[in-house]
Amino acid sequence: MALTSLPDELKCLEKWIPLGEGMVDKRKQKKIWRKLRRNDRSELGTAFDIANSVHGRATLEAWHAIEGGDPEYPGDRFVIRCLLIFFDYLSERGIKPFSNASEPFVTFGPVVGPPGDWTSLDARLEFIIPALEDYGQIFFEGDMVDRIESMPEDEYEDLKSLLRRIDENDLGEVMASWCDEHKESHTTESDRMENFMLFLDFVGAG
Repeated sequence: MALTSLPDELKCLEKWIPLGEGMVDKRKQKKIWRKLRRNDRSELGTAFDIANSVHGRATLEAWHAIEGGDPEYPGDRFVIRCLLIFFDYLSERGIKPFSNASEPFVTFGPVVGPPGDWTSLDARLEFIIPALEDYGQIFFEGDMVDRIESMPEDEYEDLKSLLRRIDENDLGEVMASWCDEHKESHTTESDRMENFMLFLDFVGAG
């Protein structure tokens, strides 16, 4: 897949686009890495080094591929963003050379501005919105675990209670269905829901 808008100095990133949106799927990232052959891992590391250089980051910045928050990334910029998130995942796991990143490529900080638009959400799920807005902002698995392990006991018990309510009313499938219906749009709301569902998986496993 050729990205006509990608600067020549970053064309080395094109090879990895076929890895697809699984690069941002927290359930698939580890599997993608394990399936890469030694030579492929080496080539991916070289592409990372180029992107992580001062010139590479400046070029990506100018190309508007790196931004904070949860904006939509149409076309070329979206697929490159997927790769940058995969770089961040590998860095978080301490895998060389990706752990040499000077800073994350994509920052998922606290959401700034109005809350998400949940008008399309099933009315039965309205009670999860406050927690969804909060915990759905956490992107990386390590950050989710850290949040759970550091939270006060009463906050943890509130989450367990919320999870029981979801399970007792068979609302997990309703959440998953909504997420599947909206995830292709890559909106703030769909990202938060996907993150929140994974967060609840960690709570349930605790």
